[in-house]
Amino acid sequence: MINVLYISHETYEVAGSTLSLANHLHALRHDVHPLIVMPAQGPAADHLRHLGYEVRIVHFKLNLAPDRLAWLKRPIRKVYDRWRNMQACRTLTPIIRDAGIQLIHSNTSATIFGSQLARYIEEHEHRHIPHIWHLREFLDLDFGFTPLYGWTHLRKLVNDADATISITQAVHDHFIIDSNDARHHVVNDAVRSLASVCHSTKQPYFVFCGKVIPEKGAEHALDIFQQFNLKHPGYRLVYVGRVDESYQQLLEDKAKGYGIGKAISFEHFQTDVRPFISQATALLMCSPNEAQGRVTVEAMFYGTPVIAMAAGGSLEIVDDNNNGLLFHNVAEGAQQCCRIVEDPLLAQSIIEKALQTATSRFSEEVYRKKVIQIYNSLLPNNTP
Repeated sequence: MINVLYISHETYEVAGSTLSLANHLHALRHDVHPLIVMPAQGPAADHLRHLGYEVRIVHFKLNLAPDRLAWLKRPIRKVYDRWRNMQACRTLTPIIRDAGIQLIHSNTSATIFGSQLARYIEEHEHRHIPHIWHLREFLDLDFGFTPLYGWTHLRKLVNDADATISITQAVHDHFIIDSNDARHHVVNDAVRSLASVCHSTKQPYFVFCGKVIPEKGAEHALDIFQQFNLKHPGYRLVYVGRVDESYQQLLEDKAKGYGIGKAISFEHFQTDVRPFISQATALLMCSPNEAQGRVTVEAMFYGTPVIAMAAGGSLEIVDDNNNGLLFHNVAEGAQQCCRIVEDPLLAQSIIEKALQTATSRFSEEVYRKKVIQIYNSLLPNNTP
C-alpha cells in the first residue's frame, strides 16, 4: 500500500472535485492508504468521512485572487495567505512523518498549497516527497477565477511538479508548457465503476446538471429549450445544481418572457444526480469551456443521450452523431434536441455507443491502471 496525502479544496458543497476524488480513492482502494487534508469543515469533508476516509482539517488558503473591485487587497492577501500556508505546513509536517506519507497529491488547480508543502518538507526535513498535481479546472475559463500570484507563477509551479495529471488534453494545454515532458499526463477522470451502468425509462424533460451559472451556459440551455419547445411542447427543462437566488430569478423571468415559465424547474444541489439524469430525454451540456464534463460521462453511464456545445473538453468526449450530438449555436442545439425526440433509433444508437465510450475510457477499472502506473513511476520500489 502507498501512503498518500491528498489535498482537496471544496468545503461547502460536494461538487465535481470531491466526487472525482471519491472515485479516485475507490478505484485505488487496494493500492493506496489515503489521508485527506481540507481547509475547512463542511459537507465535502462529511461526505468523504461517510465513505470511510480519514480527513484532517488544516486551514490552508486557495490561490484565488479577490474580485476586480478589490484589487487593492491583493498585496495584503498575498502576505496573509503565504503566512497561513506556512503555518499549515508546520502543522502537517509531523503528521506526514508519523503517517509515513510517500506521495503528496493535490486534487485541484485552485491551490498551490501542495507545492508549498512539498518544498517546505524538502527544506526543513531534508527529504523529498514527490508531488503530483491533479489539474481538474481551467480556473479562468470555467469559473472566472484568477490566480492570486498570477498565471506565470502558477504555471511555473505546475510545470515544476514531479508529475501532473490533466483530466483532458484541453486542461493539459492550458497549463503545461512543454508537451513533450513525460512527467505530464492526460488521464480522464473515473466517473463510475463498470457495475454502475443503468438504464431507465425516459421522461419528457431535458436536464441541465451542474452549477447553474453563466460560465456553464445556463442561459444557453434555456434559449435552446425555448426554440425546441416551439416544435415540441409538453417537455420540461430541469436545472439540477447550485444556483444563486438572483440568477434563478433571472432565468425564471426570461422563461416567462418566452411563455414557458411553467416548463422549467430547479432541483438545486443534489448529492446523487442519477435519478435526474437517467430518466431525462437528454442532457444539455452548454458550457463553452468545460474542463471535462463529469455529468457528460455520467449521462453516458446512465443511458441518457448528451447534446453538448462543441467546445472545451466536450470535444474530447462527444463524437458527433456517434456517441452524442454537438452544437455550435442555439439554433443547432434546438435542432439536435428535435432529432433525439423525433428519431428513436438515433437516440438508441447514441446510448449504446456512449456506453462503450464510458466503460472503455471513464471507468474506475481503466483509471486505476493508468494512475497507479504514474504513482509507481515516482516510487521505483513499488510494483503495480
